[in-house]
Amino acid sequence: MLRRCFNMEFRIISVLLLLGSWQAQSRGLSRIKPVLVTNTSQTLGVGINTFDVNALARATNFTAILRAAGRSRAFSSALQTTINSHAKQPKDGHYGAYKARVPACKECITFYPKIEQGGSDDGHYRKWPAQCYVGDCEFEDPWAAGPPDTSCGDAGWECWYWGLQDMCKNEHYGLSMRTLCKATCGTCTGQKYCFSRDPIAKYDDCQQVLYADATQVMDLSRVCEYNHQIMVMSNPQVWYGNIKPFTMYRDMATSELDCMKIIQDGRIVYDDDDSFDSRRKPGQAELPLGTCCERVHKYFTCMGNPEKEKLMSQDTEGLDFLDQASYNILGAFQSYCTPLFMYPTKEEFCAKYPRSDPCVKYTACEPCTEHKGVWCPETKTCMSQRAHPEKCTNREHPTQCLSYINRMKRLRFGKIQPTTTTTTTTSIKITPVHRWWYEIMGMGNYFAKNYIPSPYIKVKQGKPGNYMPEEKF
Repeated sequence: MLRRCFNMEFRIISVLLLLGSWQAQSRGLSRIKPVLVTNTSQTLGVGINTFDVNALARATNFTAILRAAGRSRAFSSALQTTINSHAKQPKDGHYGAYKARVPACKECITFYPKIEQGGSDDGHYRKWPAQCYVGDCEFEDPWAAGPPDTSCGDAGWECWYWGLQDMCKNEHYGLSMRTLCKATCGTCTGQKYCFSRDPIAKYDDCQQVLYADATQVMDLSRVCEYNHQIMVMSNPQVWYGNIKPFTMYRDMATSELDCMKIIQDGRIVYDDDDSFDSRRKPGQAELPLGTCCERVHKYFTCMGNPEKEKLMSQDTEGLDFLDQASYNILGAFQSYCTPLFMYPTKEEFCAKYPRSDPCVKYTACEPCTEHKGVWCPETKTCMSQRAHPEKCTNREHPTQCLSYINRMKRLRFGKIQPTTTTTTTTSIKITPVHRWWYEIMGMGNYFAKNYIPSPYIKVKQGKPGNYMPEEKF
């Protein structure tokens, strides 16, 4: 009699389980999978199960069984609402679970290369950098009943019985079987890792995880690029042309700089033709040469870390790829960035490059306007842009300068001879230095307009001595 009652109870529980599974199928719940939601604070490690098996197992009569089933249906309804509101499938939101920490971090940095401003959503708003972290996906049991995904077991001995009936693959009942009978159905997933852009107590910083794992040039570059927020070669978007090489993110990724172009345009900082072409003008930002030079230097310093030097030297293909990626910037960096490091203060830099834009000063109208400046006679200052007319009588051309106007008047009235100038008696005679062209290149005069024509230096004519190692003696 006891055995017959037990068998009757088990049949009732089994029928209710199967009915619940069929109910979940009819509502479309079987198509929902556990995923990581977009907001870390709302991450739910839960799954779909229509009945609370533990409560059903403890029930001793039909009333208790029905009450347990009712609570289970309410839970299922609430869970369905939560999933519809927050969850995103991996194919749509690039979220998912990974079998190891390193792949999770790589995916996070690939899809989210920018470190942005993050913070809490509660009433007491707190800020933190939204960067990549990695850790165990198991915040709590992902299913309403049964063991966590990280374990491999069955909810009860009944799994063995229904496994003999091949219910794991059944169209209607397979979902419940694969959920509750992991060992029988062979659906054990093992430990899974998820990434987050919000700091979680038990999560690790992806920069530290990837740096410890870096054994190749591309892996180390990924860490250095993310740490210093400059894209060089590790992100596939750079290969596809969607991101320019040496694109720099600054101010929590609120703005971007094309550092390759900026460094290649660094000549205008040193050029004396226009002393204001690198300074802030209406509708034009100041050329951030120093900012880009500093960030590029940090990246290559990171790539040359002695801790990883031996490992990187073994990756010859990766080093060749790094050389190809940086080929177009190194020459300009040597010409326009290196002086900023050799002469780190304004006094030292201006002593070496007195005609550069940040160093040149004009105290007269004509020299100011000849170099594309705007002269303010009221304050006797040379400006990079026009001032308000009520404050300054803006002089933008040398012909508008009072000194030029007075000189033309004196010439017109014959008070001075046109052939006589004051500069002939006061000027110092300039004797140009003749140098070989290779010597001029060695002095840093790479552009012809800097020495053709020039009152200070001339190209020495003739043929210099030239060693020919290929000749036999």
